[in-house]
Amino acid sequence: MVHIHYTKVKFCFIGAGRAGMVNARNFEFNIAESEVVAVVDSNLEAARKAAEELNANDYYNSSNEALIESDFDSLCIGAPSFVHCEAVVKAAEAGKHIYSENPLSISLEEADKSWKTLFKDAYKEGARHFVNCILTDSEPKVGIIDSKKALEIVIVVNKSVKIGTPIDL
Repeated sequence: MVHIHYTKVKFCFIGAGRAGMVNARNFEFNIAESEVVAVVDSNLEAARKAAEELNANDYYNSSNEALIESDFDSLCIGAPSFVHCEAVVKAAEAGKHIYSENPLSISLEEADKSWKTLFKDAYKEGARHFVNCILTDSEPKVGIIDSKKALEIVIVVNKSVKIGTPIDL
């Protein structure tokens, strides 16, 4: 029998509202291989309360602060849609794994900016994962770079929802 040892993936969550906390609770309490270490919300008190609930030590009202000060592997974006592009770009530039709720952005210009940043050579060489979960008619479709580990995370997080076919980008 082969035993695989997983190192916990450390997550920072942007968004302490309903959507962000659904994912954050799943990652912290239902996935043994993950650990929530930081929470970001524009409302610092909401970030503090979420961090307390999630056993996270760090909380911020700026993703810039979190990227500089907190030690995490992956950024999960569950904030309002207008935040997604900036968060994806900053996390990609910092070499973080990224899990973004839909939509990727609120405009074609922002989507283009996000994808150009994600596909920069430096980012691809880091073998990072990008997951954009798009729920359509209760059928998520997942766009993934370096799909294996990212898809494992998505399957566990969305275990109550049938997962759609991964699209290799």
